[in-house]
Amino acid sequence: MTTKDQTSPAQIRAQLIDYGCRPTELAKQLGVSDASVSLVISGKSKSARIADAIAEQLGTTKESLWPQIYA
Repeated sequence: MTTKDQTSPAQIRAQLIDYGCRPTELAKQLGVSDASVSLVISGKSKSARIADAIAEQLGTTKESLWPQIYA
């Protein structure tokens, strides 16, 4: 479930692609599984390292993408 202040997983995935970085590519760069990145994007798993990398790609912070987890 998402709140109006939280970015949805679909929005995060679309933004990553718009910025030229597919989630699978990010997983390879970080040396983690595609599933690990997907779980963090969906908010079902917590990894500050993966969340920071996603946020960095999008020019924002993990707190703004997942306020319910990191705020």
